[in-house]
Amino acid sequence: MGRFFGAVATVWFFWAAASLWNFQFLGGFAFPPLLFLLPGYYFKYWGFVWLPFLAGLSCAVVAGILVHRAEPLESLSWKLLVANFAFLFFFVLSAEVRTSQLMSAAVDAANADCFDSRFFSSSVAIAGEEFQFDVHAVYRKDGDVFIWSYRDTAFFRVPETIYRNLDLMGCAAGRALQAS
Repeated sequence: MGRFFGAVATVWFFWAAASLWNFQFLGGFAFPPLLFLLPGYYFKYWGFVWLPFLAGLSCAVVAGILVHRAEPLESLSWKLLVANFAFLFFFVLSAEVRTSQLMSAAVDAANADCFDSRFFSSSVAIAGEEFQFDVHAVYRKDGDVFIWSYRDTAFFRVPETIYRNLDLMGCAAGRALQAS
């Protein structure tokens, strides 16, 4: 029974530490019962995160099996720690790739004049702020400003009364789209 509680404590500690990335947004991972009490809080992002979640989960299972085969007598806590780290690493990595693909497709389709974006990991760091002046990504087209929504997995137009208060990164001065 002590082995089980040690493993649970290890996994809890891992996710509590990971939630410090942005506690305001990820605090539910530090207190797992909150994830079950407020499932809609994170579920609204499911349209974006389902694929990175599956990639992370697949890699976590493979990592757990590999660690178990390499060290069958090692502690359960160690195996779970490796599996959780693999999940987080591959979740973020695949989210970065998915973000890049979705944003690039939308910007190319819009034939934007200017485009700038943050990494997914940077967006997580600013997510959940009450007064958010930083955007995940932005593009300009014919004087209109569009910003990215992970909830909708799309860009949406914002009026000048709103975007003049936002950090539009590289599109603030209406710079031309840079060739990559």
